[in-house]
Amino acid sequence: MVINGKLEEKEKEKFIENQKEKQSKNNNQSNTTSTSSNLLSYHELLKTRYDSIFDEAGKETNIDPLFLKAVAYVESGLNPGATSPKGAAGIMQIMPETAQKLGVKNIYDPKENIKAGAKYLRMMSDMFNNNMELTLAAYNAGPQAVKQYNGIPPYKETQKFVQAVVDTYENLKKTSTK
Repeated sequence: MVINGKLEEKEKEKFIENQKEKQSKNNNQSNTTSTSSNLLSYHELLKTRYDSIFDEAGKETNIDPLFLKAVAYVESGLNPGATSPKGAAGIMQIMPETAQKLGVKNIYDPKENIKAGAKYLRMMSDMFNNNMELTLAAYNAGPQAVKQYNGIPPYKETQKFVQAVVDTYENLKKTSTK
């Protein structure tokens, strides 16, 4: 699936579960007492070496750069060399067929990969009427699966992916305003 990077499936699931636990802990604490380790990781994520690319891709596609960054973080941990067992590659974990359709020449080039991921997210967002969760499900499982199930497919991996991106995005937005 698209969500996998170089990490084994169990490690990826553990990562997503950790993100959910952090979100749960954050929700159970007052806004001023969030765990410092959680805030530190989100603060670090707000400033990356790819920020200008996320900003540029966000402007070109009218997608919040923090949303793009959340997808990239969940997909690959911002690793431009990530490759899934199914062949998804780069920071945004783009499938080679999708990359080819989008005109990507080097799937591992961070700029090309992020821009392709943003374009594909825009296409999915347009297809699913700007519904964030359906857009993410289509990005992960493919638009046909979302259409077939008339919603988020019952795939555990896709459901975890959608929730992890939503949680990461919400935390990035909260952290960026502090």
